[in-house]
Amino acid sequence: MSVVRYAIGKLSLPYFTKWVLDRFDVVLEARRSAKPLPEQNDFPSPIVDAGIVEEMSEGLVLIMPLQQVF
Repeated sequence: MSVVRYAIGKLSLPYFTKWVLDRFDVVLEARRSAKPLPEQNDFPSPIVDAGIVEEMSEGLVLIMPLQQVF
């Protein structure tokens, strides 16, 4: 079953990008570099509450990958 949420969902819009650029006066920077991903040390260390960990481990359910089930 395929659901199309919007009326234009399956339409081909070959000139849409150019229309947006022209209509809204958009300027795209060529080869803009992205910010580097943060390193593990950039995040604060987690605060572990032993009581909560114990409560969670009591109700923990093992979920096996499908390959192991079938």
